[in-house]
Amino acid sequence: MKSIAIPIILVAFMFNAAPGLSQNVAGGSGIDPQEEAALMARSKQTTQFFRRFNGEEDKKGRKLRPDQRKYRSQKLRREYIEHAFDNVKFTESSETKLKFTEYVLSTKNPQYLDIYQPNWYAQVNAVFETPSGEETISLVLKREQENGGWKWVLVNVFYAAYSDAFEERPEGEMRKFLQPLSHEIAFMDLRKILAPEKERKHDYAYNSYQPDYLSLFFYDLELGALKFKYVKNLSLHVMQVDGWFFTLKHFERSGFNAGWLIAELQEVSNRDKNSLLNYFDPNLKIGKN
Repeated sequence: MKSIAIPIILVAFMFNAAPGLSQNVAGGSGIDPQEEAALMARSKQTTQFFRRFNGEEDKKGRKLRPDQRKYRSQKLRREYIEHAFDNVKFTESSETKLKFTEYVLSTKNPQYLDIYQPNWYAQVNAVFETPSGEETISLVLKREQENGGWKWVLVNVFYAAYSDAFEERPEGEMRKFLQPLSHEIAFMDLRKILAPEKERKHDYAYNSYQPDYLSLFFYDLELGALKFKYVKNLSLHVMQVDGWFFTLKHFERSGFNAGWLIAELQEVSNRDKNSLLNYFDPNLKIGKN
């Protein structure tokens, strides 16, 4: 998994003028109207994407108040949402895109995004120095409230070395276990099951055991086995729209189809959405005893 260079704590993108801004024909300094329009059209911050998705910002980038006529108007939202997709992945006639657009704009049950509500996560793909060289590790973060303010916190880690160490049993293979009378022989079999060459030692944990990759990650950092180098890229996974899951990515390119855009979109059942939430944030344990 790879992504854009930006700090792990989600820092909002600041709007900087592009280096290629042209001068006007008269020779004075100025911005080419086409380039200016393209810059205004792109969502330069994730917060701006949320506001535009909701119809809470006008075409000049000014926040709308709830008492203003255009606030959350369906017409304004449609203009924004129809251009909120990566055109390389989604064509104008994309069936999934059209279905999603009509669903979120429904007059009976319109769907909005809220930066202060749960069910959206940042996935930061970062490079670390490891004993075997540089490797990419994916860090999952969410926003958490504390003392009247908000902060980003780590909730999960995706790292091949961890998942390889806790490989799942082949389908149909029985889980290994300690004999029920092991206490009568002072658990002598521990010597065998905990030997270095023994595979899947986690088979001997309690039935609902799940490895805690985040704790392993912090432990390796403390030992110096992992050393942070830089962030490669960032994705935002949003599950606030009923029945849908989408991923935002930042596209740095010329033209109107740039900035923060929907790069992945999938219709999901409630069961699948719960599985996704548990995947990103294992501590939620949604639907689990």
